[in-house]
Amino acid sequence: MFNLDMNISKPVIFIIASSEKAYGLSHLSKEVTVYVNSKTQLFGNHNIYTEDIPYQNMELIKWAEQKFGGVTSFTTVQNLIKITQTEAQGTKPGSSNCVLENEDISQKPFLKTETDPKGIKSCIPEPQNTSYNEIHVINIPEDSIVRNVYLQVKKQGTSLFLRGPQGTTWTFLRTDFWKLGSNNDIQVPQIQSKIERTYTGTLSSDKAEDVQKMALEYFKVSYFTSYSEITLNATTIFLGIGKQHNLPERSPTVKTAMDKNIIPITTNAPNQMPLTMELYTYPDYRLPLDPETRLQTNKRIYAEISGNTLGGMVLTLKVINCIVCSKASCSVRKELPFMLEACSVDSCQNSARLSFSLDQLQEMTSTMWDLECSVNLCHSENCVEGGRVRRNLEVTQSCQPRGCVCFIEHSLNSFMTECDLEKGLEMRKWVLSGILATEEAYLSHLEALLLPLKPLKAAATTSQPVLTVAQIETIFFKVPELYEIHKEFYDGLLPRVQQWSHHQRVGDLFQKLASQLGVYRAFLDNYELAVETAEKCCQANTQFAEISENLKVRSPKDCKDTAKNSLEALLYKPVDRVTRSTLVLHDLLKHTPTSHPDHSLLQDALRISQNFLSSINEETTSRRQSLAGKKGE
Repeated sequence: MFNLDMNISKPVIFIIASSEKAYGLSHLSKEVTVYVNSKTQLFGNHNIYTEDIPYQNMELIKWAEQKFGGVTSFTTVQNLIKITQTEAQGTKPGSSNCVLENEDISQKPFLKTETDPKGIKSCIPEPQNTSYNEIHVINIPEDSIVRNVYLQVKKQGTSLFLRGPQGTTWTFLRTDFWKLGSNNDIQVPQIQSKIERTYTGTLSSDKAEDVQKMALEYFKVSYFTSYSEITLNATTIFLGIGKQHNLPERSPTVKTAMDKNIIPITTNAPNQMPLTMELYTYPDYRLPLDPETRLQTNKRIYAEISGNTLGGMVLTLKVINCIVCSKASCSVRKELPFMLEACSVDSCQNSARLSFSLDQLQEMTSTMWDLECSVNLCHSENCVEGGRVRRNLEVTQSCQPRGCVCFIEHSLNSFMTECDLEKGLEMRKWVLSGILATEEAYLSHLEALLLPLKPLKAAATTSQPVLTVAQIETIFFKVPELYEIHKEFYDGLLPRVQQWSHHQRVGDLFQKLASQLGVYRAFLDNYELAVETAEKCCQANTQFAEISENLKVRSPKDCKDTAKNSLEALLYKPVDRVTRSTLVLHDLLKHTPTSHPDHSLLQDALRISQNFLSSINEETTSRRQSLAGKKGE
């Protein structure tokens, strides 16, 4: 998506024609009129007209001459981000006829453009030794937003070294690789659990030479076949490693690829922004579902809808409604209730997250469905229709005991099924046991985060402080308070679960925890400053840098084992924790009968949590748009 900024006082006619789908956001004065062809959609308030305009160079100029009598200038540009027009005169006054020739755009003082560089850079060392096995190195730099990568290796006996930012997941659609090394998690379809990172060396930089050294060190070789660096503007990408015809037989190249038989890409109306929908089974949104996966009707599904934009423009995607339609007969059409899910600034640029249940399809005979959601695109306070995004679903019915009487009630935009009260109450205990386990792990992370706090404060009063008092207060802001809140919650919940009965009450604990979300608000407001301050302090002080990279987290259940975590990773734990608060409460409420005394308390806690996360999302979106506006000034 590009930005057209023409806030000038002189009358101007601007014509935009694209051979491919193009989307832009305009800021026009009343003196400016813009004409676009059918493949260009420009969002704006006035003076924008769509006509049958050719995109070929000479045909476009002829069209303009016939309609307006002449042309002031003609410019061709690729990967456009921004066009700005100034009050300066054109470069060729006099004749109204435009002659095509190679012209440096810098010669046009009245027109400024910004473009986006190509998102993939590759190199192949020469000469290539065809007697060796192929080793391909792929690097995603730290500042890239890519977090989910699908790979399709089309040549057997290929070795890969994959390096990406923390939280990146690489998923293989085929398993033809020979050896594999990575500092991230790997997912292979034939293996249910993830393969944890295999590279544990000391190098961690995202610089090309360092990543290449990592690969050489890991494979214990002195060569590699290719090196590729990816900075595409998308959270999920698809890569294929295959042969390029003008290169030697054993020199494959990395390229972006979409296999329509494998990748769950959804389409939209021709005149709307391209939208995609990915489905997940877990709220961490790290591993998309295989499109051939059958979804059980009693499981909660998580979805991410993304728009394809270019440049630094930030849009807000608002999901208006969702429906499911039977492929056997589209007369079976149901509205699908959903819940919006929270997400961080880095994870949700130009996207929206939601979750839903397929409970209402339990009694349906059809197994093949279309899921379709309508979306609005918003920038600042202006919203336009973004179109609809569609995804195929294959549904399998969850097992139901014979003779079971089902009681279905609608609560908080989801359907809850309780077929066996006794079983439901047992599930309630199981959910609470899981909450206890995650609370214990969370407390151990907070403890590790607080471990250096006292020594740092003590050193701050000496002649050789590691950090100043102000820096300490900024980095560890509200962390002690969060620890006390969750320690009290854990100490209250543990004995109640240990002395369990179906009449045991825990709602008051969750209600109190929800009432203390104001501490999280203060932490989140300070989070970016805390991380920025920590990074600057690490660069300025090697002692603090060493402390920050070696914070020890004890394992749960008083195990003596410890694991090392970075300060930045631990500072993110509260952010991750609070975004999951509604999920925990939703699961607990799902297995709490309406007649149970806890039900109303848990509903209240869920309402408080949802309102809190909604307000955080709105503030985050407003902040993003404000920053994007400043960048565009």
